[in-house]
Amino acid sequence: MLERIEGDQAARLFLGHLGLGGGHPGLGSGRLGLGNGHLGLGKSVVGHGFLQALALGCSRLPYENISKIIKSSEAAGPLESMRLPAEVAEDHIRRGFGGTCFSLTFFLERVLRSLGFAAYKVMADMNSGPNVHCLVVVNEGGSHYMIDPGYALYRVIDLPEGSGPGSGSGSGSGAGSGLSRRVTCPHAVVEVVNEGEESYSLWTDDAAGRKRRYVFRNRPVADAEFEDYWQDSFGKPTLNNICLTRMTDQGHIYLRKDFFKFSSRDSINKRKLAGNIEHFVEDEFGIGREWTARASEILKGRKSRKNPTSREMAGGPELAEMTQAQRVELILGVIFADPDQLGPLERELEKRFSPIEARSDMFDFEAADYYEDEMGRGLKRIFYSFSDLIDPAGIVDIKIETNRIEDDFARDGRRRVNIDPGYMDSHKLVLASAKFQGQKICLGKGVYADPTLYYDKGRKPYDWAFPDFKSGRYDEFLTGARRSYRNKLRNMRDRDGKDQY
Repeated sequence: MLERIEGDQAARLFLGHLGLGGGHPGLGSGRLGLGNGHLGLGKSVVGHGFLQALALGCSRLPYENISKIIKSSEAAGPLESMRLPAEVAEDHIRRGFGGTCFSLTFFLERVLRSLGFAAYKVMADMNSGPNVHCLVVVNEGGSHYMIDPGYALYRVIDLPEGSGPGSGSGSGSGAGSGLSRRVTCPHAVVEVVNEGEESYSLWTDDAAGRKRRYVFRNRPVADAEFEDYWQDSFGKPTLNNICLTRMTDQGHIYLRKDFFKFSSRDSINKRKLAGNIEHFVEDEFGIGREWTARASEILKGRKSRKNPTSREMAGGPELAEMTQAQRVELILGVIFADPDQLGPLERELEKRFSPIEARSDMFDFEAADYYEDEMGRGLKRIFYSFSDLIDPAGIVDIKIETNRIEDDFARDGRRRVNIDPGYMDSHKLVLASAKFQGQKICLGKGVYADPTLYYDKGRKPYDWAFPDFKSGRYDEFLTGARRSYRNKLRNMRDRDGKDQY
């Protein structure tokens, strides 16, 4: 469906509303038919300058899920719930709406393409999973620029192109992975790091510290594939509560439910709002009170289950509210023969996931017979934990990703590393497996969860756990990872409240 959608009407409405009609040659007397703007942008303001003006204009569109909650409640399904570019423009002019990352990215890409820019959509991975965020890249004059309307960035950032360890101004991952670009925004210093092989990471550095926000690949995503990811977003927990963000000249405003946070480069202020949030949303985001109230009623209706099940009608207990799973600690175990492989492998793992936080000692791998024919003798095992927490549901895609990494490091059809991903929370260690056994739980895509250890007044292995896990030889590393995980949860609650965005 999306391949048939043009951006002419959206461009005419939105750019005319912003007064950018005279800022691009295609707008004055071209097919869009816009007149001269009132911002004083002359005909000479083209290319990067016009992109920057447009990005600043897009920052007026808040990130908000109110419009998504309302439309998805009225539509027949996810496909009919998508807010297309002309609707995004009209809704902003009439109601103050913006959108979420998918609607805003598609809107901006289509507007730019209607103006003659070589713009395309790319997908990004966040802690909550792969391909859950998106942004726009523009190829202008041989250089590539990113604009992220769904992450409240109102700066165009030129992608740091080139490669080679230490060849840039710094590496966000600490692995010496390549060039970087830093721009100063009201809420933070934003850095984009070239991680190599068309992969980039975006970091923010504010009063709370430095944090990697997402990783994206500078590869255009086709409309049909983008449509699939967009439809998937309607089943995410991000629609369980009202959420809005907006950039101002002073910093970044964030609201989720009744939790408010204002971030600048120097300070972070947060509080719980008293009473209804409708007035606050109208004052800070320009969205009328009636729309916030309507979205709130829709959410209440979902939670109270206006269409009760037969169980509830018979007086049975209400079903539990669906909530987002608590994030977990990513653990990777690596079996290898050649220690020289670890350096390149660690750089690849950091590029795909997040900076390595801790490494275990190297252990002799006692069950080596299973792998010796393929990988050789003298196998060792090492474990890694990572700085960023993950959504436990993401372990399926992480297992698939680690299989790809194994293939990338293979030689002559033989693996040189074997990577076993898993995750740890306060209560257990779960490994991801591609092999079925009776105790394993299918997670989808041929990946199974294998509960291995649990914690109840100390570490306890399940009966089916591998002997090396039963022996306790990895306890020092796993205990440290568990302690670090619990500290991260505590710090997240103290810093940002219960929920993260």
